[in-house]
Amino acid sequence: MVYSSSITGVPPVPVVDIGTYLIDQAKHTAFGVDPDRVVVVDSITGHNFTFAQFEERALGVASGLQNKLGVKPGDLIGVFLPNT
Repeated sequence: MVYSSSITGVPPVPVVDIGTYLIDQAKHTAFGVDPDRVVVVDSITGHNFTFAQFEERALGVASGLQNKLGVKPGDLIGVFLPNT
């Protein structure tokens, strides 16, 4: 099902998976995208995540995978999360 927002001024979302979209957007933070712009909204809690917060958390996860678990570029990992 496709959902269309009734809120005006919402930019269209490209037709890509959510991970690709968020990672690509986070990469642009360092290149002029407003770091305070909201990129993710948790639909359960209503918490907003900005580009800067998303990038910070993504880098934290990457750092933990590398430094705590020894994951290297090219390694395959899996993530198991609840579908809430």
